[in-house]
Amino acid sequence: MLVSLLAACAKPQTAQWPPGLLLSADRSALSSFLDSLAGLEGTPLARVAGEWKSALPQCAQIEASAPGADPHALLASLRCADPAGPLAAFHAARGEHALALAFPGVGDARATALADLDGGTAHATLRWPEPDGRLADLLPGDAPAGPDRLAVADRVAHGRARSAGPLDLAAWVPSGSQGDRLFHLRDRVLSAALLDGTLELALYPPELGAAMPRAALALGVRQTDAARAAAGRFLDQISEMWRLRRAPFSQDSATGACLPDLHLLPELAPCYAVARDALVLGWNEASLRHALGSETAAGAEAPADAALPARFDLDLAKLRASDLALAAKLGREPAALRWPWRSVRATAGRESSALRVDVELLPERAS
Repeated sequence: MLVSLLAACAKPQTAQWPPGLLLSADRSALSSFLDSLAGLEGTPLARVAGEWKSALPQCAQIEASAPGADPHALLASLRCADPAGPLAAFHAARGEHALALAFPGVGDARATALADLDGGTAHATLRWPEPDGRLADLLPGDAPAGPDRLAVADRVAHGRARSAGPLDLAAWVPSGSQGDRLFHLRDRVLSAALLDGTLELALYPPELGAAMPRAALALGVRQTDAARAAAGRFLDQISEMWRLRRAPFSQDSATGACLPDLHLLPELAPCYAVARDALVLGWNEASLRHALGSETAAGAEAPADAALPARFDLDLAKLRASDLALAAKLGREPAALRWPWRSVRATAGRESSALRVDVELLPERAS
């Protein structure tokens, strides 16, 4: 868990580094960050942070190494840094950054990270070797994700990305699998021939009196008429298979349909609509109407990061408020969890063919 939260990176020379999982860090900076994580009382993350804090040696610079990818072995190997030891080249690659990590790999084909930590604030970038196969097409590439399409108002979480290659979601559903048999997910509604590679997800607080957050997913399409026909066939198949009522949906120029009687999960009554250049799916009608509301991002000034291949934002204050509302609706004791940050921001794209992910944790005191 600790390893996945740290980062900010360049492309260092890895040939002189020992194999396995490596750590080089400034003890004071790492200790302060662990204190922030420990504030998440009662969580596994807080427990792990406490274990790391207790194991930190009493010296300004520390290091650790493990032959495999086991973080427990890395923790057990924590020691004072030896500037002339086996990790000397790795310490040099860290430079002025607070922390450096290297993951197991062969030669230059290993993930590396550098991080700047200031108390609860963290600026991080993870650089992963060039992905291959079907996953390489699915991950963000070089092309901009473009402007948002879903409502800006009251977002709890939002992400938008453009895949490096064809966004062929149908190819990920094994032929003859349960998903294929029950939902016909290999239908053309999920094929690369229909989708343009952009994907956007938005999460909003629950509607007044509801328990579940409102959620919507927008898939960019090449041709709206083809998307409308494919989505219609998909719903026809589901309705016929499970004998479900199909209700029409319309809002402004967006048209589609809902399955109001499909209650597999709390408040799940999925809806879809074709709006402008996207096929938009909603958890229920309230989700879809909010996502396509009058304050949608379409037509508004493009965000400063619209040129990035992928971006993600999470408002932790709104997330906590939604958690409290859900607990009250279900009659449960609200969680005491209070995040030490107000938001999480992330961006991703390709750098010299490798995947680069930048993450920023902003504390409540930040402006």
